[in-house]
Amino acid sequence: MTSSPFDPRHPDDEQSSAVLLRNGRSRALAWFTLAVAVLAAALTLLQVPQPAAVAVLGLPALLGVLSWACYLRPHVELRADGLTLVNIARTVVIPFSRIDEFDLRLGLTVRSTDGKTYGAWALPSSGRRTQRERLGKVSVEAHVPAEIQQILDAHARWRQQDTPVSGPAAVTSTLTPLPPVLLVLCLAWAVWGLRVVATL
Repeated sequence: MTSSPFDPRHPDDEQSSAVLLRNGRSRALAWFTLAVAVLAAALTLLQVPQPAAVAVLGLPALLGVLSWACYLRPHVELRADGLTLVNIARTVVIPFSRIDEFDLRLGLTVRSTDGKTYGAWALPSSGRRTQRERLGKVSVEAHVPAEIQQILDAHARWRQQDTPVSGPAAVTSTLTPLPPVLLVLCLAWAVWGLRVVATL
């Protein structure tokens, strides 16, 4: 994809504009998993005796939090001056000026000029695509997902500018404890629920 992700009609907003990118299948998988969790919670409330139902709801709650933390929360924000990688528990802001190279073997991994690497949980890829041909033959070809190609194109455009858009001076990394804490609490709730089910 070679088109600019930023609206040229609003050049003043170019630096603050951001395009959210994630694997196209992750959103569908997340909503499917959340639907299963809600259905499981509803069936639990209908079939399990009321005092035990609260404990047993830990299993669908764990499924729902896993879906949110692993598939809905992670994304990549593409801006005119760089990237923000939002992973399960860590958010990394990487200016284009601090990007040394991209590693696409297992998805999008960014190597900064100081030698550190940062992976994008939201954009996994094997770097290859298989296609079935006639007579059952399978061919393997190099493939870059459109979301990753959009980032590569934006970085290439940034490097070709006479006066590139300037952003933060350094790579910043912040930890967000909420997703891991919710996962641990829901796991404990689910274990409690399994013990309650064992006594029914």
